[in-house]
Amino acid sequence: MKKIAIALLTAMMILLTSCSKISNYKEKFVTYFDKADAEGTANDIALQAISYLNDEDTEGLKSLLSEYTLKHDSNIDDDIQAAYELLDGEIISHDEHISGTKSESWEEGQPQVQYLVRFVENARTATGSNYEITFGIYLTNANEPDKEGIQNIIICKAYENREYTTYDNEDLNHNTAVYIGENWG
Repeated sequence: MKKIAIALLTAMMILLTSCSKISNYKEKFVTYFDKADAEGTANDIALQAISYLNDEDTEGLKSLLSEYTLKHDSNIDDDIQAAYELLDGEIISHDEHISGTKSESWEEGQPQVQYLVRFVENARTATGSNYEITFGIYLTNANEPDKEGIQNIIICKAYENREYTTYDNEDLNHNTAVYIGENWG
């Protein structure tokens, strides 16, 4: 009887120990997919912003911008209008793959800051013009939640040799590039 009790006790200990290991693997697995999902969410936000640009829906576009950007960019309406004027027609296609970079900090399995930059390249309008559109997006900012949303949008027109204009927030020529939102600097 003693041997059976020891065997049952040993089996229970092994089972409980393996459950905690499975739980740890599950937490790492879920964290991986949470991070991967962040890129998909940022891509969706960028595509929604392009839809608002196509429709010249200023309020829709502003709904994607962070509260911080709306509060601190006194020229937001003028910059959005300049974007409409720069875009030569509706964007009908772009590279299928939206590339970007990601900066994250996590604590106890929860994201504290998730900042993603999304590059929509070869955005072609119905008239044949090409653009590169860059979005800076905070999905999460636990320390400054008013920064969650799009921080900035940069639209650069391409020339025939497929080189894009450069932009300088201090001396921006709205005929070749538009900067909407908070300065990255």
